[in-house]
Amino acid sequence: MLVQDGVHDEFLDMLAKAAEGLETGNEDESKNYFGPLNNINHFNSVRSVLDSVPDHAECRWFRV
Repeated sequence: MLVQDGVHDEFLDMLAKAAEGLETGNEDESKNYFGPLNNINHFNSVRSVLDSVPDHAECRWFRV
């Protein structure tokens, strides 16, 4: 996701608040919003997206 520098911090705050209540885990349990990166194909798919970030963009990682 690309976010304009001028709204980056506010956007991250809003995103973190939205993600606070999301449950992760086994995809078969209805309370879980999403499952883990649990296989090599999914991992490679996510990795290819991260590898294609334009040079002028910055990847920032955060944990909720």
